[in-house]
Amino acid sequence: MKVFVKNIGIVGIANVIAYFNGFLLFIVITKMLGATDFGVWRQLLALLRLLTPIAFLGLAIALIRFLSGEKDINTAQETFYSITFTIMGVSIIIAFVLFVSSNFIAISFMKDIAISSLIRLVALFFPLYMLSEILFIYFQAVLQMKKYASFLIITYGIEISFAISTIYFGFGLVGLLLAIMCTRVIMLFFMLPIILREVGFKWPNFSMSATFLSFGFPLLPLSFSNWFIDSGDRYLIGYFFNPKYVGIYSASYVLGSLISFFATPISTVFYPTMSGLWNTNRKDEFNKYIFYTMKYLLLCIIPFAVILTLLSKPLLFIFSTEEFYSGNSIVGFIVFGLIIYSVSLLPIHILTVLKKTKFALFSYTLAALTNFIMNIILIPMVGILGAAIATAIGYLVLLYLTLSEAIKFVNFKFDIGAIVKSLLASVAMSIIIIIMDPKSLIGIFTVVFAGLSCYVTLIILMRTVTKNEVLFLKNLFISDRLSSNE
Repeated sequence: MKVFVKNIGIVGIANVIAYFNGFLLFIVITKMLGATDFGVWRQLLALLRLLTPIAFLGLAIALIRFLSGEKDINTAQETFYSITFTIMGVSIIIAFVLFVSSNFIAISFMKDIAISSLIRLVALFFPLYMLSEILFIYFQAVLQMKKYASFLIITYGIEISFAISTIYFGFGLVGLLLAIMCTRVIMLFFMLPIILREVGFKWPNFSMSATFLSFGFPLLPLSFSNWFIDSGDRYLIGYFFNPKYVGIYSASYVLGSLISFFATPISTVFYPTMSGLWNTNRKDEFNKYIFYTMKYLLLCIIPFAVILTLLSKPLLFIFSTEEFYSGNSIVGFIVFGLIIYSVSLLPIHILTVLKKTKFALFSYTLAALTNFIMNIILIPMVGILGAAIATAIGYLVLLYLTLSEAIKFVNFKFDIGAIVKSLLASVAMSIIIIIMDPKSLIGIFTVVFAGLSCYVTLIILMRTVTKNEVLFLKNLFISDRLSSNE
């Protein structure tokens, strides 16, 4: 358990850098390029996030599932290299198709032929981008979270430095894409030698490919459905309106997605850890991890959801320009939807560990279909607010389906008392935020500190965290000795 929590902490530090990097980039683009270019940028990112799971063929999850805990070097080599070569072959094909169809995509989905040159640039660096993603997943699969986090931090540091420089010198979105491409090439020289030293090189015979594909391929539509719920609304907003509205919506989404800061490190560590526990038949520990992960996830995200919702207007005022201010009204809906999604990640990962991938696919598909229908209905009626509401509804459907199925197989419990206490403490915190009503950056930092101090104090006074949990956390940070049972 100590290893699990420490790994979450390590990845959490990397994610602090990641979200700072993304938020800083958001500020630079909105301040220097405006809403239209920011909308185009978010559409390009959405395109990249659509192509990535297609190229993976579900094999990213298979790599984590089958490499985690593997002791035999020959099996590890076959697993890693057969999956890597398969993904790279598919990536090259996708890059070619994307390059030749760039004009069609730009005209049909983005309504601007000038964007085709940016799409061709994405196509050129896509295989290298995919290779770097595979190498990151390797470190996640073998639970080398210090290396994983270190490489993430280095990546973000180089990327933001290049990105700000290219935008400052007037290269615009072209420079931004080149910055990402150069960063990924540099990271290959960092990561590849380490992996070659650890597993060596072996030309795969692809004897296990059928097993990997039978496990991972059903997850491909799942990934597409997840993409549509998360990013498809950018294209629908662009279809009904224009890139400027995409930019306004995306700015609010960037702000609201800061709530994922807590869910991302937990999710990154949770799946490989749970796979290892299930593979070694440690069912009691498996259930304990589920309970405490859910408890502390909610204790963290509930107060920050309140903070982001109440402070959305001054945050947009400080970090963007006037054309983005209208988006503050949708941040609360975005935050609510992302809380639901963060909670749903746990039953989704559990179903995947249990190899219930077909039901996970069904759940994502139905949620995506619900999201699409609601977007088509609501966006023309209420604009970008409709997209935020549709996303929240889609995630609610996803949570209901996956949680209903997961509890049939595992002891999935919520600490209702802790949730109620967290909500009560958050209400008290929100009163402080409303009364102080900050307008400046210093005022925001002050009110966040005051609000969180109030929240933590009330959580302690209401004994939300037990003495045993306090002792565990204390021992976690003062002792580096890990028992052989971890």
